[in-house]
Amino acid sequence: MITESDRCYLRGLKLKLEHEKNHGDAEEYHRLYSEMLTYANKLVAAQRWWEIWGKEEAFAILRGVFPIPPYLGRPTHDQITADLAIHREIGKNLEEQTASLERTELVVKIVDNVATAVGIVVGVGTTTVVIKELVKRVGVRKAGELLAEEFIKNQIKQEIQDKAIDELADALGVDPETAHAAANLAQVMKDARRRPRPPVVGTKPPTPVAPARPRPELAALNKNVAVLQKDQQWAQHSIMVQPKTPRPKFRESTTKALGALQPGDERRHVVPWEYMRDMAEATLTDQNWRRVATRLGYDAGGFKNLNEFKGQWQRDLFNEKNNVWKGSASGNPRGKLTGEDRFDWGVLKEKRQNILDSVLTDENWQRFAQRAGYNPADFKDKVDFQGKWRQDWESERTALGF
Repeated sequence: MITESDRCYLRGLKLKLEHEKNHGDAEEYHRLYSEMLTYANKLVAAQRWWEIWGKEEAFAILRGVFPIPPYLGRPTHDQITADLAIHREIGKNLEEQTASLERTELVVKIVDNVATAVGIVVGVGTTTVVIKELVKRVGVRKAGELLAEEFIKNQIKQEIQDKAIDELADALGVDPETAHAAANLAQVMKDARRRPRPPVVGTKPPTPVAPARPRPELAALNKNVAVLQKDQQWAQHSIMVQPKTPRPKFRESTTKALGALQPGDERRHVVPWEYMRDMAEATLTDQNWRRVATRLGYDAGGFKNLNEFKGQWQRDLFNEKNNVWKGSASGNPRGKLTGEDRFDWGVLKEKRQNILDSVLTDENWQRFAQRAGYNPADFKDKVDFQGKWRQDWESERTALGF
């Protein structure tokens, strides 16, 4: 069950979270958010099958955490990985709770029917009280036999019966006054299931039994599980889908290098911005960004963190003169494109030849080679590199069917 200590602890975490949100401490904010999410998940996992109201409150707590934004600003790779691990655990616990709820509804119905048959008044959310009262009134053996008979009557599957019997024994064992009878109840029920049932001989009418009291809280709980699972999917989606880096602007040096635009022309990329952006996002992590920066020719010590370097790299890629050309806007594909369709292959031959003939110089070819993924030391001079690059481009184009 949920204790007042649990409630106070979560209220304290929420107040601290609001404080860090106002002060902009992204790292501490995320730590508190993860702690709240983990604690709420533990409360859900810890609820036993008969604690119907406890489950309801635990679900409400978890649903209250899901709408909270998980990050201030852009998260790190490690933060996303840690949060997704928590959500995998939440998904597992919700699946287990869903299966448990099916048994809960079944066991509560059976217990209520037996209790009603022996004259015990059944209240809402009192399954453990009913079991204890049943054992006290008719004895553990008779209680076990009545419960087993109800299981048989409802044609419950063997594996579900076994779990339900163990759960009933657990409920009985919670109270020290009846704990000694828990093992006996389980054994009596299992023995009674295996005992042959004698054929019905007489035509004595059955004793009328008042219907068991309806349990609306079970229907509400089942409904809330479905809502909770949708909320969990939304919260997990908010972790995985982060805002993309905005499209940079062309630098003045880039526009000057391309020259004035003619009517109907615009500045275009061979390899599109979306591809370059996603490549940088997928490549860099908190662990490797300094190494990548050094390899690309940047001074890693000049950047405060991963996001600062990533922004600089993406802006440089966007303004790489060897990837920009000016041409007719009418040829630009419109709409959302995926895969190889994102490449402007229609101008690739023209663009490649333009770079080889006009852009590469004795001064810049080594820098271009390095940024294109080549090692300048592998080539004798610009002409040697031009030949290799032309060969690789042609091989790639042919392989893709262009």
